[in-house]
Amino acid sequence: EHGVAADARFVMRFLDERNRINAILQSVPGALLGVTDELQISIANLHAEMLFGAAPGTLAGRSLFELLPMNTHGRNLLRDAFLYKQEVHDQELVLQVDYQPRHFSVNLAFYTVEQDDIGGVMILQDVSERRNLLETVAMREKLVAMGQLAAGVAHEMNTPLGNILGYAQLLRSGATEH
Repeated sequence: EHGVAADARFVMRFLDERNRINAILQSVPGALLGVTDELQISIANLHAEMLFGAAPGTLAGRSLFELLPMNTHGRNLLRDAFLYKQEVHDQELVLQVDYQPRHFSVNLAFYTVEQDDIGGVMILQDVSERRNLLETVAMREKLVAMGQLAAGVAHEMNTPLGNILGYAQLLRSGATEH
């Protein structure tokens, strides 16, 4: 009976740990993908399923490069990261989501279970709105600078034009006096 109680406690601890890990995975503020060394999705959180429009549990087994429709830069970045086991920190990728280009910040870390079994955990965060905001701010700053330049040029032009106008009026008044 003592062995049964110990087994029950072990099972409860295992289930508690599994639930804790699942809660952590689901609370990550972005799409989390576990990726095998063969570039297959092994696990995905709810954010990832929503991002890719997948039913729960259907991303596992899919190819990473089939799932992420990206440009050549993105494909090369991830290929090299997996090939050389180099972590990726806050690199930006452009992915097609609902036929629209979206900008994502990508973080990738590797873990090893055994020497030949290396996998990675990837987190994708949509930064499209932040990127658009930064581009809008940059454009406004350029417009402000252009306005200041135009005002400076107008001022520089008005000074000699004012002098010319003044001399022209003096010449005109001198011509009418004779």
